[in-house]
Amino acid sequence: MAAKMCAANKVAAKKRQGCIYYLKNLQSGKGYVGQHATSEVERRWNGHITAAARGSRLAIHAAVRKYGVENFSAEVVWRGSTDQLNDKECFYIKKLGTFIDTGKGYNLTTGGGQFEMSQSSKRAIAKAVSMQWKDAKFRSATCDAISKANFVRYQDPEQRAKRVEVMRRLWQDPDYRAKMTQSLRGRKFSENGRAIMAQALERTRTRPGYGERLSAAQKLSYANDPARRDVNRTPKCRAAARERTLRQFASQEARDAVSQQNNRLWADQTYRVAQTAKIAAGKARKKTERLAAANGNNNSASWPST
Repeated sequence: MAAKMCAANKVAAKKRQGCIYYLKNLQSGKGYVGQHATSEVERRWNGHITAAARGSRLAIHAAVRKYGVENFSAEVVWRGSTDQLNDKECFYIKKLGTFIDTGKGYNLTTGGGQFEMSQSSKRAIAKAVSMQWKDAKFRSATCDAISKANFVRYQDPEQRAKRVEVMRRLWQDPDYRAKMTQSLRGRKFSENGRAIMAQALERTRTRPGYGERLSAAQKLSYANDPARRDVNRTPKCRAAARERTLRQFASQEARDAVSQQNNRLWADQTYRVAQTAKIAAGKARKKTERLAAANGNNNSASWPST
């Protein structure tokens, strides 16, 4: 029984033996270091050949396609316990200089399961993402998905309250406020960027119930913060608001943009009905207030007795 257990342990130990292998381009001199959980480097090399034939975009596979399998050599540089494979892979990548940033190799990372990517990999990923976002269909679908996800998440009062509290704490920090103000001051957006923001704003404004939720939130904010309400009623604040409006509509381009946006909004039947009802309700409320004020004045008037 003991002999069988000893034999089983030896077999298990043998299975846990791995290797670090080195692939060398015989024409360019560049190399690649990898690890394999067994000592059979031929099996791993065949895996690289198969991946290259299937069109893998990894640097080592692109090189195999370009130079041909016959121009590569494969050798084992270390054998040992699989527990040491990650450390040994990092060691040999550094020792043999196969990290792609050195210009001598095809390893896109420093090895060992670490995700320290090369500068060329970062540039390639950034370029791919940039090209992807230039696709109008992809951009629109992604923005819609993010918008819907945020809309669903903020329907939860607890999540909404947490977000409001986080933003309130951030903006109470003078350093954060100054940093954000500085980053936005004088910032110029491209025509494409302005068009994307305008489309997003229009989708938000025309979303059912958006106006009512915004109005209720503003009323609640003023009700909970009397100081803010009183400050906005001061002559100085009103003058500043008028100045901002004048600057906003100073150019014909800005006036045309607002006019086009209003035309698009009013072309929507739902928006037009809602706004018409709101205007009618406002007029009726003002009329009621005027009548109440007039009746109050009449009741308070005193006439000389005859």
